[in-house]
Formats: sequence, structure tokens, C-alpha cells
Amino acid sequence: MKFIAAAALAVALALGAARPAAADCAVDHKTRVAGGDECLVIGVFGEPAAKTSLAVFIHGDGSRGGPSDYLFALAESFAGPGVVTVGLIRPGYFDSDDNTSTGESYRHEGDGYRPEIVEAVAGAVKALKAHYGADYVVLVGHSGGAAISGVIAGRYPDLAQGFVLGGCPCHVPDWRFHRRGQNNWGFSQSPHDFADAVPVTARFDEVSDASHNGVARSEPFKDAIREVLAARP
Repeated sequence: MKFIAAAALAVALALGAARPAAADCAVDHKTRVAGGDECLVIGVFGEPAAKTSLAVFIHGDGSRGGPSDYLFALAESFAGPGVVTVGLIRPGYFDSDDNTSTGESYRHEGDGYRPEIVEAVAGAVKALKAHYGADYVVLVGHSGGAAISGVIAGRYPDLAQGFVLGGCPCHVPDWRFHRRGQNNWGFSQSPHDFADAVPVTARFDEVSDASHNGVARSEPFKDAIREVLAARP
């Protein structure tokens, strides 16, 4: 398993919006996928082959209330024959066309890495892995998406073989104390609590000349994605 974390300081706050349930999900594994109890919006690029890699890109918390498909273009840039890439919209968030994933985002309330959110994202990845017949899976997360990916690495150690975590609040209590002087995210899961279950040693690369959001646009972040994709057996 390859595990790379790229970081800058600061992280944004979380969101809230709800839509109908996964039972009503128009699953096509191109624009929608079911995960846990939710129906998640996705954008899919590339085509499966005899051996298929799957890379799922998971966005951050988004403090400004806008769309959360900013990683879709990055996902598309890594797609190709045998490499399926997916931009995934977390529960309660929406894309630039106002397509909204079901569930609560907790964007305004905070505490956005709750078990049910992690389960929804992990369930969507599992469904995409099965649908596209992928034998090598990479999770690419930015900010809150990196935190969720880090929790998945420990909670579901067989789901993915590689992780790239950019701007990760990977110790949620410490991050909240840094931001607010207290851990006011009592329901969220934290990657550091699951680190012992991850069957690999992580590498940390500091992106010193990038802002928190700029990490997701930086060349070191892109290089790490290339490295992890290229590491498939």
C-alpha cells in the first residue's frame, strides 16, 4: 500500500443540505452511486480495461458555500484506458450544476467526519470498485476529504491500496484545538485513531509554497498522485 500525505496549514469549515434517500437513487455509476444510506453525485472519466485502476477524488469541507466539484478537472487529467477516475461529491454537498448528494454535510454546523459520512463514502468506493472491476484503488483526498480518506484507510484496510492526502486535518482533536481552543467536533472520526490499522508507513511531503487550498493545485500533489498510480503491481 502506498500512502502519501501532502500538507499546508489551515482548513475550512463544514456544510448542511439534505435530499431524498439512497433507495430512490438513479444509480448508473456515471453520475450517481449509492453509498451507505446515501445517493452520491459523481463524475467519471476514463475507461476500464483488462486490468483497471480506480482513483476516487474526495473534496474538502468548503467554507464559502459554493460547489464542491473543484477536483473533477484534476481527476479527469489522470484518466485514460485502464484508469478510471471519479470525482465524488460528499453527502449534502453539490456540484456546479446544483446536482446534490443526499444526506447531511454539516458544512455550517461542523463535525463533518461522522461515522455515517465515512460509511457513505466507503460504500460508494466499494460499489465503484465492483462496477468497474478495479483491482487497484487509490483515494485522493483534499482537506476534509483527506481526513475521511485517512479514516477509511484504517476502518476499511482492504478497500484501497494507495492514498494521497493533501492538507489533511489528520488529528482532528489537535486541529480543532488549534482552530477553536477546544475539540468542538465530538462526533467526527479522526485518522490518527485508525493509524495502527493501516498496514504501511506514511510519507509526509511538505508543500511549503502553497496555501491550504493551493495544495490541491500544486505540482507535488499531482506528482504524488502519479507516483501512487504508477505503483500498481
